[in-house]
Amino acid sequence: MVGVVVQVEVKAVGRMVAPAKIEPQVGQDPEWCGIKTELWRGVKLRLEAIKFCGPSCIQSVVWPAVLRGRSVIAVGPPHSGKTLSYLLPLLSSVLQLNTYLEIPDGSGVQLINGCDFLIATPSSFLRMLQNHEGKVTNLRRCCHLVLDDGETLVEEFTKQVREVLMEYASSVRQRGDIAAPNQIILCTEKWTKGIESFMYNCMKDPLVFFSSLFEAAIYALIPNFVEICDSSQRSTTLLNLVSNNKGLKIVVCVSSPASALEVHKILKNFSIYSILAHDNMVHYDLNEVAQEWHTSHASGSHPVLVVSDNVLPALQVRDAQCLIHYDLPEISRFQFGSRYLTLSDYFPRIAELSKEDLKTLEVECVSHLILTEDSLKQATALVRFIKRTGRKVPQKLKEMAKKCQNMVEGQQSKSKLFSEIDPDTAEWIGCSAKVNLEKRKIHPVLI
Repeated sequence: MVGVVVQVEVKAVGRMVAPAKIEPQVGQDPEWCGIKTELWRGVKLRLEAIKFCGPSCIQSVVWPAVLRGRSVIAVGPPHSGKTLSYLLPLLSSVLQLNTYLEIPDGSGVQLINGCDFLIATPSSFLRMLQNHEGKVTNLRRCCHLVLDDGETLVEEFTKQVREVLMEYASSVRQRGDIAAPNQIILCTEKWTKGIESFMYNCMKDPLVFFSSLFEAAIYALIPNFVEICDSSQRSTTLLNLVSNNKGLKIVVCVSSPASALEVHKILKNFSIYSILAHDNMVHYDLNEVAQEWHTSHASGSHPVLVVSDNVLPALQVRDAQCLIHYDLPEISRFQFGSRYLTLSDYFPRIAELSKEDLKTLEVECVSHLILTEDSLKQATALVRFIKRTGRKVPQKLKEMAKKCQNMVEGQQSKSKLFSEIDPDTAEWIGCSAKVNLEKRKIHPVLI
């Protein structure tokens, strides 16, 4: 089973819901807005004492999964609450000692005073583990193995992580069939090939959660096809795409109300049944649009939905089969990524597939991106996005990205020239943002 969390509140694992912010109300019970956290009461009371507002979207689904002993991959942007998503339920578990009654005694280990939580980098942990024959610390009592900053650990410290996992697997085998959790948790900002490989090779029946649709679209291997044309040919390209995908449920996403009106007019002029939703429409009209979309239609007669980015979440569209980007917002994890919510009912459950099935997977939805010369500034980010989805980058898009890169390098050269002439000017053009790397070095200290 794979759970996909969308940007905000999620009530159940595997279900996508509309954006909403969790706001605690005066007098509510400690379940935080009806979300049953199942945290140990002592932990909840402490959180209430420090005015903890309630779980973030990813915490609301990762907490119960971790408490049930499931292996979990949590994918979300910085500051989305990934650390507390595993730390609080693990703390609850450790405080309930009856969970660990059958694990072997830790006698002989000299780590000062023992510990319930050991936080370490892979290299330093391996030194402690291997240089002292397991007498300083070992994994014989380890029930929960957490890899935070997973994309960095898996991609850059592959050898060390592999050695730690081998030690962990060996300890689990030595324990035999005792009643104790054997759980691996991985938190990451991005879904990468390394994370996918780790999931298949090192985790058993994991739950995968996303709080970023940008990353969820990469995980789901959504086919993205780039259509490059002149601005004067954009409407023709749009009509061709709608015609070629006739019979599918189509959503056309735009960045502004003006673009939405323009696209709606183009489709009407060619007698294509379409419905329109944009920022300037009142709530009542948006509800009618959503109702029309969700109404059953005869095969091939479903309306094309033309929608601006800001009102897209309110329509609760999840079952589109074809997404057309008429224009592009900034390639970000939020605005651009939220468009892929419209395809989410057709996201394949990658974690349920074998490696062999993954190679022959046919995704049931598709995305088309219409690019013109006005899309130059998004070209570089779009190349990275297409590469991460595993698709071939069109040559014309590579050329656009190269042109964009040359422009940026030219601006940087001018900035460098200004900084050499006038230090005060350098402050304005961003040179003050340079990081003093010496301050960020971490010097190892042996005690």
